[in-house]
Amino acid sequence: MSIGKIIRQGVSPLKCLAIGCPGSYFRKALQKRGVRTNSGFAGVYAYDGYRAYPGCLKRFLECMESRNGILMTHPGENEAWRECEYKTLLESSTLPGLVNRIGG
Repeated sequence: MSIGKIIRQGVSPLKCLAIGCPGSYFRKALQKRGVRTNSGFAGVYAYDGYRAYPGCLKRFLECMESRNGILMTHPGENEAWRECEYKTLLESSTLPGLVNRIGG
């Protein structure tokens, strides 16, 4: 993920950089060897701020740049932050439109 995209997304920039920088080197090494990879990744946020996840999800999807991007989620029912992700995915009225914007 580019620094510009991290800033535009506005969600956990330090965590995104910590994950994204090594990931970009790995992706370049794979591409150099002819291995196809995804061209985008979203969903990284600080779990202690999970109550803001509904707004984060919208920003993640708006910043997804391509059809082969990956959105990381951890939905579940055993921890408060996982339950918030789960309920947001179930209840999100904006999710279908945002996914269709990318997925065609």
